[in-house]
Amino acid sequence: MGAEPAKKTDGMPIEHDGKIVHLDSFRSVDELVKRLADSSTPEDFATTAQAFANDYQTAIDLVRRLVKENQELTGKVQGYESGESERLKELQRKHQELKKELAYVLATKTKDELTGLHRRIVANIQGPELIELADRENQPFTVAMIDIDHFKEYNDTYGHLQGDEALKTVANVLRNKSRKADIVVRWGGEELLLLLPGTDHEGAKEHLEKIRENIKRTIVPTIQDKSALKSKDGNHKYVTVSVGMFTYDNSLNQVLGFNNGQDTDKLSVLMGYADKALYEAKESGRNRLSIGKTE
Repeated sequence: MGAEPAKKTDGMPIEHDGKIVHLDSFRSVDELVKRLADSSTPEDFATTAQAFANDYQTAIDLVRRLVKENQELTGKVQGYESGESERLKELQRKHQELKKELAYVLATKTKDELTGLHRRIVANIQGPELIELADRENQPFTVAMIDIDHFKEYNDTYGHLQGDEALKTVANVLRNKSRKADIVVRWGGEELLLLLPGTDHEGAKEHLEKIRENIKRTIVPTIQDKSALKSKDGNHKYVTVSVGMFTYDNSLNQVLGFNNGQDTDKLSVLMGYADKALYEAKESGRNRLSIGKTE
C-alpha cells in the first residue's frame, strides 16, 4: 500500500547516532506510535523517539507515549515466567534502553539552556494534571505570569549579553525563592510562568510580592567582557518585574466555562486571566503585582 505524502512539520533534520533523521517523515503522533511499535531494536526505537522529540509541537505527546510504553514494557517484563529466559532478557534490555531514552528526552527537552528553568513543555504536561488534582481535592491553584520590565530597552542599551545576565538573575531568584511544589517555567523571551499548586489568593499574593521585591534588590552581575557592555552608566545592575496572577478553585468552573462537557484547555484559560492581569500591571506603571478577575 502506498503511503500518503508526508506533511511538512516545523522540525529540522537532526543527527542522531550518525544518522540524519527528517522530522517531516512523521505525519502524526499515531504514526510515531506505529513506528515505535515496529522498531526492531532499542536503537531504532531511540532514533525514532529522539527525532520526534525535537518537533516541539508533538513533544508533549511523545513524553506521554514514552511513559505509557515504559509502563507496558514493565508489565511484560514482570509477566514473563523464569523459564523464558532469553525473551525475558531481551525485554529487560529493551526496557532499560527505553528508560534511558525517556530520561534523556526529559533532561534535554524540558530545561531551558540559558536559565536552567523548565521549558513550556513542562507546564503543558504538568499544568493540566495539577489542575485536575486541584479539582479532585478541592484545592486552590494559582497561575502567575512574570515579565521583566523594559527588557527590550535594557537589551538595546546594554547589549544582549548583559540582557542574558539579567534574565539569569531573575531566573535564579525565582528558582531559589520558589517552593518544592512550584513549577517555574521560561515561557518565552523575558516572560516567565509560575504554577503554584495548593496556593490560595492571599498566599500567592504574599509569595509573589516577596519574589518581586527580592528581584528588585538583587544585583545583576556585569558581564566579564566589559567591552561588550554598550553603556557603562551603571544602571544595568538592577531590573524590576511586573506580575499578573490568577487563582482558581473549582467553585469557578461554571464562570470559566469548565462545566460544559467539552475538552477545555483549562491551563490556557487560567493563563489568559493571569496574562491580562500582567498587562494591567504594566499599564499601571510596572514593578507591581496585579490580580486577575473573572468580571
